Amino acid sequence: MPLFEKNAPISTETLQTILNNHYAPITLGDIIKESQNNTYHAENPQTQQRYVVRVTSNETHDNEVRIQSELALIDYVHERGLSVCPAIKRSDDVTKNYVVEEGLVVVVFVYADGEPITDYVVCDWMKDQLLWEATGRWFGEFHQLSKGFQAESDMAEKVRNYDELHDGIMKSATIEDDLIQLLEDHEHSGILHGDVNTSNFFVQTLPDKKVLSVFDWDQSQYGWYLFDVGQSVMGPYILSRAKFATTGEQMDCDILEIINWIIAGYEEVMGDGYVDRELLKRMILLRRQFYELFCRRAVVELESQEGVDEHMRGFCQDIVSWFDAETEKGIQPFDYY
Repeated sequence: MPLFEKNAPISTETLQTILNNHYAPITLGDIIKESQNNTYHAENPQTQQRYVVRVTSNETHDNEVRIQSELALIDYVHERGLSVCPAIKRSDDVTKNYVVEEGLVVVVFVYADGEPITDYVVCDWMKDQLLWEATGRWFGEFHQLSKGFQAESDMAEKVRNYDELHDGIMKSATIEDDLIQLLEDHEHSGILHGDVNTSNFFVQTLPDKKVLSVFDWDQSQYGWYLFDVGQSVMGPYILSRAKFATTGEQMDCDILEIINWIIAGYEEVMGDGYVDRELLKRMILLRRQFYELFCRRAVVELESQEGVDEHMRGFCQDIVSWFDAETEKGIQPFDYY
C-alpha cells in the first residue's frame, strides 16, 4: 500500500447533494486540501457559521471504523472542555455525526477558533513563549482526558497503534526494549492526537495567555504520550537544523528554550517534575527517525506518482536533503542545542 492514498475524483455536485440530504442548509465552498482526505470550506448561509467538510474514501470499509473511533475521541474531549473542532450532528439524524455514501465517509467539522500560523519565513512564533506554554498545556489537558477515554469508551480499542499508520512505516524503526515495555504503562502511554503541529491548530490570544484550537485528528493513535509532545517540537527542530545542516548558520531560535516552555505548560496541568526530560529527548529522536523513514520512502513513491501535492513532494525532498547533509558533515542530533 502506498504512503499517500489519494481519494478518487469527487464531484462537488455529488458532495453538495450529500450535504443537502444530511447537513442542510450547509453549502460547500472551495477545496482546502486534496490528499488522503479532501477538505473543503463550507458555510451555513442562514447563520454564516463556518465549517470544514472532510471526505475520505471508504472502498475497503476500514476507514469507517477508524473514523468512528476518531470522532468518539473528539466528542469525549470536547464535551469535557478541551479546545477542539467537533463534528456536527446530521440534520436528518441527530444521533450520527458522519455519512457513508457513494463510497465515501463525509464529516462536517466546526471551524476552528482563533487565527492560523502562516509565517514560515521570519518565524517569530518560534520565540513566542505564550504559544509554547499553551501547546504544553493543551497536551496536558488532552492526555489527562485520553486516560479517561480509554477507561470509559469501547471505541478506544479501535484506535490504531502508532506503528500501523502510514503503511506500518514505524515497524522499521529502531526502538529500545524499555520503550516497548513502556507502552504497557498507562501513566506514560495512551491515545495520542498524533500530529499536533502549527498547521493543525489555530491560536486564540487572550489577555493573559494563548489557547490552541486543535483539529486534524485523523492520525490519532496509541503510543507514548511524550511521542505526541515530541511531534510539536519537530517544526522548529526541522526548520532550525535544516538551515544549520545546509548553510552552517543557526536560526534565531533556541530549541531547548521551546522545549522548556512546552514542559512548563505541560507540568502546569500534570504537576511539577512530571516530565522525564531524557525520555522526552528520546521521543523527539524517535520522531526524527519517523521523519527520515517516511520522507525517504515518500521521495521514491512521489517521483512516479501523478497528481501529487507539489508542496508535499518538495517538503519530503527537503527533509531527505537535510538528513543527507547532516550525515555528510557528521552532525549528530542535539549537537548544538
